[in-house]
Amino acid sequence: MRNPIRLVGEMELAWAAGFFDGEGWTGTYQAEGKQSVDLRMHVTQTDKDVLERFRVAVGCGMVEPLKRRKNRKQAWRWRVRGQEVVDVAAKLHDLLCQPKQDQMVTAIGRRLAYEEIASAKDRSRNSGHSRLTLVS
Repeated sequence: MRNPIRLVGEMELAWAAGFFDGEGWTGTYQAEGKQSVDLRMHVTQTDKDVLERFRVAVGCGMVEPLKRRKNRKQAWRWRVRGQEVVDVAAKLHDLLCQPKQDQMVTAIGRRLAYEEIASAKDRSRNSGHSRLTLVS
């Protein structure tokens, strides 16, 4: 017989994946004038309790209120950045629909590509070369 505690955890993670499929977003953000690219993931909802359940299921993140709009319900956002995005992606990826899997892979890939380019620029500056050479 399977461990019932683990089964509940697997079921809750499956629920979280389904919730993220419908409501979640993974992407990158680059602030104007900044050279770094920030990896982000979030879910916005008007039901704070659902977001807290999601946070517990994935094991990280924070739930924060958004600025309330006139004549609208209070909205909340669960969010993670950086390495926590990768951690959540590792937990949910195989349970998600293809478009959400692609969204995660694209965002993480963009961040990794940015890091490689920044590293190559640093190496180029340190070696006295003024150009990057891209090798395919």
